[in-house]
Amino acid sequence: MTTIASAPGKIILFGEHAVVYGKPAIAAAITLRTRVKAEKTDGNKVMITSFPLKKRETVLTQEIVEETRVSPLAYCFSAVKQAYQLAGFEKGLKIEISSSIPPDSGLGSSAAVSVAVLAATLGELGLNLEKEKLAKVATQVERDVQGVSSGLDPTTSSHGGFLYYKQGEIIQLGAGEELRLVTGYSGQKSSTKKQVELVKARLEEYPDIIGPTIETIGRIVDRGREALEKGETARVGRLMVMNQWCLELLGVSTPKLRRLVGAALEAGAEGAKITGAGGGGSIIALALRSEQKVQKAIEKAGGAPLSVGIDKTGVQVSKIG
Repeated sequence: MTTIASAPGKIILFGEHAVVYGKPAIAAAITLRTRVKAEKTDGNKVMITSFPLKKRETVLTQEIVEETRVSPLAYCFSAVKQAYQLAGFEKGLKIEISSSIPPDSGLGSSAAVSVAVLAATLGELGLNLEKEKLAKVATQVERDVQGVSSGLDPTTSSHGGFLYYKQGEIIQLGAGEELRLVTGYSGQKSSTKKQVELVKARLEEYPDIIGPTIETIGRIVDRGREALEKGETARVGRLMVMNQWCLELLGVSTPKLRRLVGAALEAGAEGAKITGAGGGGSIIALALRSEQKVQKAIEKAGGAPLSVGIDKTGVQVSKIG
């Protein structure tokens, strides 16, 4: 018997970084997915193959349980460790990972891997968790690897849809699914851990500037929720730009990201901003009437454009064989 699980990536419409400090955020699962196949094996080894990272590692099960591995596959091994602890199982596993989410792109690849590996491994070990519990365990995976996690990314990947998130609590938003969003990948890899540390350092150095900026982002999130629920898409776009200004103040933008945001707005996007931790990764643009034009502008500015839809299902698990 083999268990297959898949989990979507995400975009953050409003609230990056401020969510780490207890402020709300609005995120959505997107129609890019990570797929994981898990199969029990004889013996005491775990073999993980990641096709996106072009990596394969084999580790003794005892090492996974006892250690936190420093590895390109750290999220995978941490997820297996959590699954073992929950299921009380330490036998062999074979895990294969494929994905349409670019690694380190700011589109939730790490969270999707964490959620999908957890769901596939637990399913193979005979344990199926509700989405809420799965999200909490995946958040612990992120904390083990990154040192910090607001829980936003794994919660969005687990549940799917548009979410208003604050300190672990979620409200599923019925609005927003009609938005036409274009992502633009900068080609610059982004480390969430490094960007979170950068903002923390700025907050400590300039508390009278960065503190109010974080508060402002929180207020933008609430205004954004209001605009979404009223169907005021032009206002959503303006608030996206305001959120981008705040992210510039936090220091997580780059010349390339700035260029992609500017190109999207000049091409007619109603709003555009970084999505994710910044320092590289991706932008998102709200392109209600100029989707193709915005895509071409992003490409001309050196980005890799992609239109994404909203994934409503979240994590999915099935068995074969």
